[in-house]
Amino acid sequence: MSITTWTRLALLATILAGGIAAVFGITHWSTTGKIGAGLALLAIFLLITYIQAKTHAARLRELTQAASRIAEGESSVRVRVWEGEELADIARSLNSVSGALRSRTSLYAAEQEQAGEILAVMADGVLVLDETGRIVRANATAAKLLDAPLEQSIGKRVVDVVRSFPAIELMAKALVAAEPLLEKLELPGPRYISVELVPLRESHPALEPDTTLSTTFSGYRGRQVLLILHDETSRVTTARVRRDFAANVSHELKTPLAGLKLLADTLQHAVVEDPVQAAHFAQRLSAEIGRLSDLVNDLLTLASLERRKAALPPDFRRVDMTLVARTVADEAHDRLARADLTFEFVADRPATVMGDEVQLSTVVKNLMDNAIRFTDVGGSVSMWVEVDENEHLVKLEVRDTGIGIPRNEQTRIFERFYRVDKARSRATGGTGLGLSIVKHIVEQHQGVIAMDSTLGVGSSFTVSLPLYQGPLVTDHPAPSTLSNN
Repeated sequence: MSITTWTRLALLATILAGGIAAVFGITHWSTTGKIGAGLALLAIFLLITYIQAKTHAARLRELTQAASRIAEGESSVRVRVWEGEELADIARSLNSVSGALRSRTSLYAAEQEQAGEILAVMADGVLVLDETGRIVRANATAAKLLDAPLEQSIGKRVVDVVRSFPAIELMAKALVAAEPLLEKLELPGPRYISVELVPLRESHPALEPDTTLSTTFSGYRGRQVLLILHDETSRVTTARVRRDFAANVSHELKTPLAGLKLLADTLQHAVVEDPVQAAHFAQRLSAEIGRLSDLVNDLLTLASLERRKAALPPDFRRVDMTLVARTVADEAHDRLARADLTFEFVADRPATVMGDEVQLSTVVKNLMDNAIRFTDVGGSVSMWVEVDENEHLVKLEVRDTGIGIPRNEQTRIFERFYRVDKARSRATGGTGLGLSIVKHIVEQHQGVIAMDSTLGVGSSFTVSLPLYQGPLVTDHPAPSTLSNN
């Protein structure tokens, strides 16, 4: 009880004593009257004391409740300050603590928001797991790399969210090693990622322990593990393509060069001994030189395309894909006849795009060449050019009834030197670079190429290019549907 309270009670007691003395000093009152008056004054004193104590207790309860709410983290608490009261200092102290808590809470919220923004823009995936294997924090990159809704799964067990990621095994390694580790993984897709494992020294578990996992890491309660995920798919794929490219170039150059040397040696003797055979060898020599020349030209074309930027060069002009396709079809007429293939060309209107006419002609030639090369005698090849006004696209489709492409090889069909039927490709003079060149040219023209193939049934390649939206100038009649055997 403070000095102020004692002072008040002492003052009341003094007044009471004075009053009683005054009452008993009145001579004409009877003794009973004097006692009654004294008791009345005492009752008033006790009532005032009770009211004072009750008020004091209520204020103490209010302060106690405010202190409890502040202890629970509620920063909006404010209590009344009873000026002149002994509890005023305590009230002011609680309000000061509440204000400090409010400032720190705001600062913490701002730091959390900033940390979330940093995680959101990080190129690497970030995943934090507690000792029970539950997700504490994750960013969008980690969700994308693991193909799982990690950001919406905070508090859930990682094994229930990501099925193809060995998170628990990685956590065990990190906690046992008690130091950062680096692991490289191959996931379905295939996707290649490197995972940096960092055991955190301090953690603040806010989740209930998971009894199904706590036994695995029973010695690491309260520990968390930070997993930093980096996408290595592009690097691994590029390294593999480079290795394959070097091996394939060596092989592709070695084969015709060896043939050239053999034919040249044989030709030296055949010129004198057998002129007819010499002419045959000379023809084969010319064919091998042509194959080698085609390979070198394709390599130079591919290298030139890879050096170019994706943006449209300033010298791109209007090109009618219908006219380009029809020209290529006319040039392939003799090859189609020799291969005994049925051909159909369908185009009902000009289809104008912005681009390089020579490169776009190469696209059509390579697709046509593949269709003829891999279609057996008696099969059919068709070429369609159409304008999609809704999507503002020009679509070129080349179909065949050839050997088709196995499903497990379709993802690699546009790689350099990749062949489905290697023996057939070499026998017919293919370099293995045609589709890779097509893909590069189409992408340079801001287009896409799609493929649909069934083994033993045939293949279809569709090129989609942006439709030219400017004024259309037509200086030739629109071709009709053509068909020839």
